[in-house]
Amino acid sequence: MQTSEMASEALRIRPRETRGDRTRARLVEAALDEFREHGFERASIARIAKAAGVSRPTFYFHFPKKEDLLRELLTGLEGEVADRIGRLGTLRGALDELIRSILDVQEQVGPLVFSEMLRAQTREVPSDEERSTALIDILAPLFRKAAEAGELRIEHDPERAASVYLSSMFGCLLESDRAGHPDDLRALTALFFRGASERSPSDAEGGRP
Repeated sequence: MQTSEMASEALRIRPRETRGDRTRARLVEAALDEFREHGFERASIARIAKAAGVSRPTFYFHFPKKEDLLRELLTGLEGEVADRIGRLGTLRGALDELIRSILDVQEQVGPLVFSEMLRAQTREVPSDEERSTALIDILAPLFRKAAEAGELRIEHDPERAASVYLSSMFGCLLESDRAGHPDDLRALTALFFRGASERSPSDAEGGRP
Protein backbone atom coordinates (compact mmCIF):
# COMPACT_ATOMS: atom_id res chain seq x y z
CA MET A 1 0.00 0.00 0.00
CA GLN A 2 1.27 3.49 -0.78
CA THR A 3 2.21 5.73 2.08
CA SER A 4 0.91 9.30 2.17
CA GLU A 5 4.50 10.48 1.84
CA MET A 6 5.00 8.52 -1.38
CA ALA A 7 1.64 9.59 -2.80
CA SER A 8 2.55 13.27 -2.41
CA GLU A 9 6.12 12.93 -3.67
CA ALA A 10 6.53 14.29 -7.20
CA LEU A 11 8.75 12.29 -9.51
CA ARG A 12 11.84 14.35 -10.18
CA ILE A 13 12.88 14.38 -13.82
CA ARG A 14 16.64 14.25 -13.97
CA PRO A 15 18.96 13.06 -16.73
CA ARG A 16 20.88 9.92 -15.98
CA GLU A 17 24.65 10.13 -15.94
CA THR A 18 26.50 7.37 -17.75
CA ARG A 19 29.78 6.53 -16.06
CA GLY A 20 29.91 9.99 -14.51
CA ASP A 21 29.61 11.74 -17.89
CA ARG A 22 28.39 15.17 -16.82
CA THR A 23 28.52 16.57 -20.35
CA ARG A 24 26.02 13.98 -21.54
CA ALA A 25 23.78 14.70 -18.55
CA ARG A 26 23.90 18.46 -19.24
CA LEU A 27 22.90 17.87 -22.86
CA VAL A 28 19.89 15.79 -21.84
CA GLU A 29 18.81 18.39 -19.29
CA ALA A 30 19.17 21.21 -21.83
CA ALA A 31 17.27 19.16 -24.41
CA LEU A 32 14.38 18.62 -22.01
CA ASP A 33 14.08 22.38 -21.48
CA GLU A 34 14.25 22.93 -25.25
CA PHE A 35 11.61 20.28 -25.97
CA ARG A 36 9.26 21.76 -23.36
CA GLU A 37 9.56 25.25 -24.82
CA HIS A 38 9.64 24.55 -28.54
CA GLY A 39 8.42 20.97 -29.00
CA PHE A 40 10.47 18.15 -30.44
CA GLU A 41 10.19 18.98 -34.15
CA ARG A 42 11.13 22.64 -33.70
CA ALA A 43 13.85 21.98 -31.13
CA SER A 44 17.23 23.40 -32.13
CA ILE A 45 20.40 21.38 -31.69
CA ALA A 46 22.35 24.65 -31.70
CA ARG A 47 20.31 25.99 -28.78
CA ILE A 48 20.64 22.71 -26.87
CA ALA A 49 24.42 22.69 -27.33
CA LYS A 50 24.70 26.34 -26.29
CA ALA A 51 22.56 25.81 -23.18
CA ALA A 52 24.72 22.83 -22.22
CA GLY A 53 27.91 24.84 -22.79
CA VAL A 54 29.28 22.58 -25.53
CA SER A 55 29.94 22.77 -29.27
CA ARG A 56 27.77 21.19 -31.96
CA PRO A 57 30.45 18.54 -32.71
CA THR A 58 30.40 17.61 -29.02
CA PHE A 59 26.62 17.28 -29.20
CA TYR A 60 26.84 14.94 -32.18
CA PHE A 61 29.57 12.92 -30.50
CA HIS A 62 27.12 12.04 -27.73
CA PHE A 63 23.85 12.06 -29.68
CA PRO A 64 23.93 11.52 -33.47
CA LYS A 65 20.18 12.29 -33.67
CA LYS A 66 17.61 14.20 -31.62
CA GLU A 67 15.72 10.93 -31.13
CA ASP A 68 18.71 9.61 -29.20
CA LEU A 69 18.13 12.34 -26.63
CA LEU A 70 14.53 11.23 -26.19
CA ARG A 71 15.57 7.61 -25.70
CA GLU A 72 18.22 8.65 -23.18
CA LEU A 73 15.69 10.71 -21.26
CA LEU A 74 13.10 7.93 -21.29
CA THR A 75 15.65 5.39 -20.07
CA GLY A 76 16.62 7.66 -17.20
CA LEU A 77 12.99 8.20 -16.28
CA GLU A 78 12.35 4.46 -16.44
CA GLY A 79 15.09 3.97 -13.89
CA GLU A 80 13.56 6.63 -11.62
CA VAL A 81 10.12 5.00 -11.83
CA ALA A 82 11.60 1.53 -11.24
CA ASP A 83 13.29 2.79 -8.08
CA ARG A 84 9.97 4.12 -6.84
CA ILE A 85 7.80 1.07 -7.53
CA GLY A 86 10.56 -1.20 -6.22
CA ARG A 87 9.72 0.05 -2.73
CA LEU A 88 6.32 -1.62 -2.91
CA GLY A 89 5.69 -5.26 -2.12
CA THR A 90 2.53 -6.03 -4.11
CA LEU A 91 1.77 -6.02 -7.81
CA ARG A 92 -1.39 -3.93 -7.36
CA GLY A 93 0.51 -1.32 -5.38
CA ALA A 94 3.36 -1.27 -7.89
CA LEU A 95 1.05 -0.85 -10.89
CA ASP A 96 -0.93 1.90 -9.15
CA GLU A 97 2.32 3.74 -8.43
CA LEU A 98 3.57 3.09 -11.98
CA ILE A 99 0.46 4.76 -13.42
CA ARG A 100 0.74 7.69 -11.03
CA SER A 101 4.43 8.18 -11.81
CA ILE A 102 3.97 7.93 -15.59
CA LEU A 103 1.15 10.49 -15.51
CA ASP A 104 3.36 12.70 -13.34
CA VAL A 105 6.10 12.55 -15.98
CA GLN A 106 3.59 13.22 -18.76
CA GLU A 107 2.33 16.31 -16.95
CA GLN A 108 5.83 17.64 -16.34
CA VAL A 109 7.12 17.29 -19.90
CA GLY A 110 3.79 17.86 -21.64
CA PRO A 111 1.77 15.31 -23.64
CA LEU A 112 3.38 16.10 -27.00
CA VAL A 113 6.95 15.71 -25.78
CA PHE A 114 5.99 12.61 -23.82
CA SER A 115 4.43 11.04 -26.93
CA GLU A 116 7.61 11.75 -28.86
CA MET A 117 9.63 10.05 -26.12
CA LEU A 118 7.53 6.90 -26.47
CA ARG A 119 7.61 6.95 -30.26
CA ALA A 120 11.39 7.30 -30.23
CA GLN A 121 11.52 3.93 -28.51
CA THR A 122 9.52 2.29 -31.31
CA ARG A 123 11.01 4.00 -34.38
CA GLU A 124 14.30 2.14 -33.95
CA VAL A 125 14.44 -1.00 -31.84
CA PRO A 126 17.52 -0.77 -29.59
CA SER A 127 19.98 -3.62 -29.43
CA ASP A 128 19.91 -6.03 -26.47
CA GLU A 129 22.86 -4.18 -24.93
CA GLU A 130 21.02 -0.83 -25.17
CA ARG A 131 17.55 -2.05 -24.18
CA SER A 132 16.50 -1.01 -20.69
CA THR A 133 14.76 -3.68 -18.63
CA ALA A 134 14.54 -1.76 -15.35
CA LEU A 135 10.74 -1.87 -15.13
CA ILE A 136 10.45 -5.50 -16.24
CA ASP A 137 13.13 -6.52 -13.73
CA ILE A 138 11.09 -4.92 -10.95
CA LEU A 139 7.64 -6.05 -12.10
CA ALA A 140 8.38 -9.67 -13.10
CA PRO A 141 8.88 -10.95 -9.51
CA LEU A 142 5.69 -9.15 -8.46
CA PHE A 143 3.76 -10.78 -11.32
CA ARG A 144 5.15 -14.14 -10.21
CA LYS A 145 4.11 -13.50 -6.61
CA ALA A 146 0.59 -12.44 -7.68
CA ALA A 147 0.26 -15.51 -9.94
CA GLU A 148 1.29 -17.84 -7.13
CA ALA A 149 -1.35 -16.24 -4.92
CA GLY A 150 -4.02 -16.90 -7.57
CA GLU A 151 -4.66 -13.19 -8.14
CA LEU A 152 -4.13 -13.08 -11.90
CA ARG A 153 -6.44 -14.04 -14.74
CA ILE A 154 -3.59 -14.67 -17.16
CA GLU A 155 -0.94 -17.25 -16.29
CA HIS A 156 1.91 -15.92 -18.45
CA ASP A 157 5.57 -16.27 -17.70
CA PRO A 158 6.21 -13.36 -15.28
CA GLU A 159 8.61 -11.53 -17.59
CA ARG A 160 6.21 -11.96 -20.50
CA ALA A 161 3.30 -10.72 -18.41
CA ALA A 162 5.27 -7.64 -17.35
CA SER A 163 6.25 -6.96 -20.97
CA VAL A 164 2.65 -7.33 -22.20
CA TYR A 165 1.40 -5.00 -19.48
CA LEU A 166 4.00 -2.31 -20.26
CA SER A 167 3.41 -2.55 -24.02
CA SER A 168 -0.35 -2.21 -23.48
CA MET A 169 0.13 0.73 -21.12
CA PHE A 170 2.37 2.57 -23.58
CA GLY A 171 -0.22 1.90 -26.29
CA CYS A 172 -2.85 3.60 -24.12
CA LEU A 173 -0.50 6.53 -23.57
CA LEU A 174 -0.08 6.97 -27.34
CA GLU A 175 -3.82 6.81 -28.08
CA SER A 176 -4.60 10.16 -29.67
CA ASP A 177 -8.11 10.77 -28.32
CA ARG A 178 -7.63 9.64 -24.72
CA ALA A 179 -3.88 9.71 -24.29
CA GLY A 180 -2.93 8.88 -20.74
CA HIS A 181 -6.48 8.89 -19.37
CA PRO A 182 -6.20 7.51 -15.82
CA ASP A 183 -9.43 5.50 -16.09
CA ASP A 184 -8.11 3.68 -19.16
CA LEU A 185 -4.84 2.82 -17.45
CA ARG A 186 -6.63 1.55 -14.35
CA ALA A 187 -9.00 -0.48 -16.52
CA LEU A 188 -5.95 -2.06 -18.17
CA THR A 189 -4.62 -3.06 -14.76
CA ALA A 190 -7.99 -4.55 -13.79
CA LEU A 191 -7.90 -6.83 -16.85
CA PHE A 192 -4.93 -8.68 -15.36
CA PHE A 193 -6.55 -9.38 -11.99
CA ARG A 194 -9.32 -11.76 -11.05
CA GLY A 195 -12.44 -10.31 -9.48
CA ALA A 196 -13.64 -11.51 -6.09
CA SER A 197 -16.26 -13.74 -7.76
CA GLU A 198 -13.52 -15.49 -9.75
CA ARG A 199 -11.50 -16.49 -6.70
CA SER A 200 -11.85 -20.03 -5.48
CA PRO A 201 -11.66 -21.01 -1.77
CA SER A 202 -8.12 -22.26 -2.36
CA ASP A 203 -7.20 -18.82 -3.75
CA ALA A 204 -8.42 -17.14 -0.60
CA GLU A 205 -6.09 -19.40 1.38
CA GLY A 206 -3.16 -18.43 -0.84
CA GLY A 207 -3.25 -21.58 -3.00
CA ARG A 208 -3.56 -22.07 -6.73
CA PRO A 209 -6.91 -23.00 -8.35
